[in-house]
Amino acid sequence: MSIIWSGQSIQPFKICKPNPNTESRFEGIRLIVFLILVFLGFSVVQADNDEPRLVRDETVLNNISPYVAKHSDDLILWQSLTPQVLQLAQNLNRPLFISSGYLACYWCHRMAEDTFSDPRLADFINDQFVPVVMDREVHVEEDRSLQSFMQKTRNVSGWPVAVILTPDGYPIFGYTYIDPDSMRTSLREFIDHWKKSALDISKSAYADSQKRHQTQLSDTRPVAGLSSLDLLQQFLVQANAATDMTYGGFGFSAKFPFVPQMNTLVELSHLNPEPQVKKFIEITLNSMLDSAVIDPIEGGLFRYSETRTWDKPHFEQMLYNQALMSKLLLRASVVFKNDRYQKAGLEMLDHMVANFKLDNGWYASSLSAVSLDGRDGGYYLWTPGELEEVLGVDWMELVENRLSDKTYILPAPHRSATDVKMSILNHRNFRPQERDDKPVLGWNGLVLSAMAYGAALNDRFIDDAQTLVKLLLLETERDNLPVIAGDEKAQLSTLETYVMVASGLFDWWQITNDPEVFKRVVELLNQSMLKFRQQGQWVEAQSLLPEAGMSTLAVPDRQIPSASGEWYRLAMLMRSVDLELTKSLAETMQKMETMQSTKMHMEAFYHATFILARLLKDISSQT
Repeated sequence: MSIIWSGQSIQPFKICKPNPNTESRFEGIRLIVFLILVFLGFSVVQADNDEPRLVRDETVLNNISPYVAKHSDDLILWQSLTPQVLQLAQNLNRPLFISSGYLACYWCHRMAEDTFSDPRLADFINDQFVPVVMDREVHVEEDRSLQSFMQKTRNVSGWPVAVILTPDGYPIFGYTYIDPDSMRTSLREFIDHWKKSALDISKSAYADSQKRHQTQLSDTRPVAGLSSLDLLQQFLVQANAATDMTYGGFGFSAKFPFVPQMNTLVELSHLNPEPQVKKFIEITLNSMLDSAVIDPIEGGLFRYSETRTWDKPHFEQMLYNQALMSKLLLRASVVFKNDRYQKAGLEMLDHMVANFKLDNGWYASSLSAVSLDGRDGGYYLWTPGELEEVLGVDWMELVENRLSDKTYILPAPHRSATDVKMSILNHRNFRPQERDDKPVLGWNGLVLSAMAYGAALNDRFIDDAQTLVKLLLLETERDNLPVIAGDEKAQLSTLETYVMVASGLFDWWQITNDPEVFKRVVELLNQSMLKFRQQGQWVEAQSLLPEAGMSTLAVPDRQIPSASGEWYRLAMLMRSVDLELTKSLAETMQKMETMQSTKMHMEAFYHATFILARLLKDISSQT
């Protein structure tokens, strides 16, 4: 299974099964009505001896998410997550069965192939549930609420995830990767209980949801008087406790980049050089660059490693990882005057342009971990025989294997083998690799931010950055920013989308001084306040599920920097440039400074973005 941070032929499905008891004169009318409903994209039920049955949802096939669209001809009659399908579940009084994943995820692929393709399981789900498939990169907040539910109830989170919910949308029980027989047995037991006690189960699910909500409110209750130094001290204590001085990074099992925290340490080193902090940063960055978590051929970053030593990667490459890590490397190269970090950061930008950039100038969301033969990382891995064909019988003298598992080889050319990398790349390019071409708007903002850093060091990135700036300026003229760029049907948006686009535009403004760009950043920050700030708290996203979209004083850093922390950082920097134009931001900044949550203090490690920004504000006000 892919954690957060821590070919069967398909039989044709008869949509319109004739009912012998129906008079023939009504058949034509029913068919016309049915075709109209399907054309309009509605989920339809077909009466057959008074037993309601779902039919295929055409919006799955035509979904903006390639991941969702791939499930359009599954045996399970998946529906898109829409208000209509939630209403359908209530009308049928059927539980929802929501599966969330993403295209690049190996275990999501395995779940589809191993479990959801089972005919008996599919028939049971179709008969007893309203099944919904969603892309976690599109329905960000809904997925986050399901992951939170799984973490609180089963102490596990990640993808794929499948959760049973009441018809009203309150979660009851969930699964990660599971075989079809086990899932069918579990679902059958649940349905037996549901048929006997549906009302009691629904009341219990609602009550449990309210308890989780109250617990969250308690954990995040406001506290005044915390200074930036109080918070910084807590961050340093917690970061130090998780520091791995042997292999770098945080934690002693699975390893994630933790870019927001690493970025904070780099900036603290710039403000006040500390030998031990510098040593940790260098151990971490050098270990990653020498490890299997970074593709040694093209320099792309894999999402995480299952091991402390960075040698068992999950091979999906996410756009946000490339953008954030390249920017971190470039910033570290300046702070520590390290040419290796600059070279690696620029190579990662080159990799983004070569492999993520779409023909229209946007950047795709991910490169899949799954090769066409179903192997995890098959695009990157080699057998000894394959390497011998490419490099000759002496291939072992030219490359090293960066994997702990010796079944396959992730070849890293020795520094003296100058032509080896190109030989491997030229042959590897003939291997097909699936890419998720939907452009996540906020992640494209992160790309621009990295491009701005790259363009400041090397002018080969200027043209690509300018193309992206034009696209972002055009897209942000809309009243409601979509999660996916160009999604004309989008109704929902996220705080992260607004802030990350603003962040990219601001970093570009810093090297261009373009007044139009500066004005757009101000507009985006103001719009995000109006849409996502309620009664002194932030709501991360508009949402379709009742347990999603809860308000909070401070959004934590995840793999992407905190949206509220980054909002504060941008507002602080822009106030220092133009007090008059940005005066609307001042009141929110003041409230964020004077009122934190208890959780921010207890879990300061996950609020590094805000803590650093507030420290910089305090320093600037004293000079």
